Amino acid sequence: MTVKKNFFVRNESTCDVFYRLYFKNVSGGLANVLQVKICDGDKVLFEGTPAQLNRTNVAAADDLLHVNEKRNLQIYFHYPEEAGNDTQMQYLSFDFAADATQVRNNTNKEFE
Repeated sequence: MTVKKNFFVRNESTCDVFYRLYFKNVSGGLANVLQVKICDGDKVLFEGTPAQLNRTNVAAADDLLHVNEKRNLQIYFHYPEEAGNDTQMQYLSFDFAADATQVRNNTNKEFE
């Protein structure tokens, strides 16, 4: 089973930014089971389980957001068939987060 949700990110700052999207406060038996893909059309920006896609492990997306740019994205949650029935009646709880850092003076795409 796969669930797709559309969402967007928008740069409302005064400079171009690098950004990353990640999960925080992840809990539940599906945290290491569900496969997640965050996409910009056909381009996969981030991929892994919710437990893996945390603030420590996720780097900046390959592209940047320009001033006032809005990017329409998709997130896919997939329950892999090979997981079987072992995780029936399990849940996933999380907060979805975004960080941005200015491009100017930060060519290494580092977040503090």
